[in-house]
Amino acid sequence: SKNAYTQTAIFGYGFCKGAHEAFNLILRNALRMSAVGLVSELSSIFMKLFVVAGVSTGSYLAMEEFYGHDLFSVIGVVVLIAIISWFVADMFTGVLGIAVTTILQCFLVDEEMFGGTGSHFIPDELDDFINKVDNEATKK
Repeated sequence: SKNAYTQTAIFGYGFCKGAHEAFNLILRNALRMSAVGLVSELSSIFMKLFVVAGVSTGSYLAMEEFYGHDLFSVIGVVVLIAIISWFVADMFTGVLGIAVTTILQCFLVDEEMFGGTGSHFIPDELDDFINKVDNEATKK
């Protein structure tokens, strides 16, 4: 899985050990991982829909302007363009999703490794924000 590859990239583990470590990291931080996963997936879907709508609208307007009199209907071509744009947007958002997962795992690993002494690689502003959110969540 992509989480095992991330652990392999961070620590240089083999794939099986990386998968084991990734599973344990996800298990220890299940709420954070699921929240980020949900937000990431929803934003990915909205990005794909936005790209498809924009490309389809633009192609419809351009084809209607330039080829409207030559074609019986431009809808078939626009549907084909929409399908292709969905797959292209899916590839780009897939790369973005892996980047989000990698950054989250790096954040969690840094927090676990240097949690008692302060996060070593996390910017102070982000660390203060996370601590503030955690403190507010524990008060409720």
